[in-house]
Amino acid sequence: MTDTATPGQAPAGTQTNNGPQPPQSGSTPPAQRTEQPPTEQAPWEREGETFDAERAKRLLQNLKAERDAARAERETYKSKATEHERSQMSEQQRIETERDEARQARDAATSETARLRAAIKYGLAEDDLDLLGDGTPEQIEARAKRLSERAGGSAPGSSTSSSGRPVEQLRGGSNPSGGDEPDPDQVAAGVRRNR
Repeated sequence: MTDTATPGQAPAGTQTNNGPQPPQSGSTPPAQRTEQPPTEQAPWEREGETFDAERAKRLLQNLKAERDAARAERETYKSKATEHERSQMSEQQRIETERDEARQARDAATSETARLRAAIKYGLAEDDLDLLGDGTPEQIEARAKRLSERAGGSAPGSSTSSSGRPVEQLRGGSNPSGGDEPDPDQVAAGVRRNR
């Protein structure tokens, strides 16, 4: 007899993938494996307590207060270190250092002014000022615009605030460019007609 395969059959002496394969030595069948994924608890539940919003809020407030205190302490030490360094400098070095510090202060003030103007223009909160970063006023304004759009804020010149409440369109007495306001003569004529 010859080893010829008929259509749909494998040649004699070869295995097909049509049935269950016997387990290889040293391996466990998939049905018998018992691997369990590690259970991770949320950070606030690690101590066996459930999440408490008030506790989390107090924690954040305390952390912010500690951060602010650390920043103030850092500034104190920074100023003392600067004062000590200046006492060790020559007159020329002191003048150059003061010039550099004045430039940095000017740049920081310009940047802060740009951030405040952009925040006012796009209705951003004080907490969002840090998100605007540093740079040119144009860069800061572009970031403020993107942030306002993402937060769903109002565009400049709109009559709603970022909270969605309407805002009065106040005008100064010296610049009453109110095309929206009715003409007093027309109001008086309308009152007379309705009598």
